[in-house]
Amino acid sequence: MVCPVLRQVCESSHSQSLIAFLIESYYMVNYFYLTGFSDLFESKMKELTPQLFDSQPDLLHQLVTNYNPTHFLSAVDICRTDQRAGEFVITFPRAYHAGFNQGFNFAEAVNFCMSDWIPVSMQCSKFYALQGRENVFSMEEVLSRMARDSWSVTCEQAEAAKLELRKCLENEIKIREDIRAQGLKKEVRRLFEKYTDDARTCIKCKTTVFFSAIRCTCDNHKDILMCPSHYEKKLSFPDCAAWKVEFMYRYTIEEIEKLVDFLESQANAVSKRTDGLDMDIEGCDKGIAGYMELD
Repeated sequence: MVCPVLRQVCESSHSQSLIAFLIESYYMVNYFYLTGFSDLFESKMKELTPQLFDSQPDLLHQLVTNYNPTHFLSAVDICRTDQRAGEFVITFPRAYHAGFNQGFNFAEAVNFCMSDWIPVSMQCSKFYALQGRENVFSMEEVLSRMARDSWSVTCEQAEAAKLELRKCLENEIKIREDIRAQGLKKEVRRLFEKYTDDARTCIKCKTTVFFSAIRCTCDNHKDILMCPSHYEKKLSFPDCAAWKVEFMYRYTIEEIEKLVDFLESQANAVSKRTDGLDMDIEGCDKGIAGYMELD
């Protein structure tokens, strides 16, 4: 029983679910395990080849990683299915899977998300940061867009987004307190959604920043930025004048709190907002839209 290709769904889709449809041809052999065994599965992989993980920390995301499924039977329950033409196979978040064709195949695959994907994706962002892997997109930006358009999301989606956005808010409060305690005083609003992903990628952990970042405006570092959590006053930009280092933010703390409030309202299943709340939301949207004119 040989598994030629082993990969994780979030390798290219940020822990989204995946539905694969085999249109025609020979059958495809697939190997899976239950999502709840992800941590055990990853630990077993590192146990089998520790030297590879030492030299290549992002090995879990490489499509050329090969393991025989029998190595994992003592740790996780491996399942097998023979997918035939006209059949669907659905893989849920954090479920590693492998498959190979028994002949010439013609198939399609598409990623999709449900409400319970939101916290999973936030965890995936943290996992990517630890691995130094670039994000597929910024989840902070996704949550912010959901909040700004909270009228268009379901109560269930709003509740999930609210909980994660509140965690982001708490993190931003702590980050900004720490940064100011280090004496960094220059703060400037930046419209990160107007930046290309490459232009707003943390130099340390490869995260696509959205709520905040730090950079030095000197010629040597003006194209480099980092997450505030990596910043150390005397180490991050040792050869730069302090006044050239700036803290960039997308929203103020008060504005993020307002975004949380929007999701809170939707999560509480308020089908008809009062005129006052409608005006409040409209006013905030206009205010946020006004920031689009800033550099």
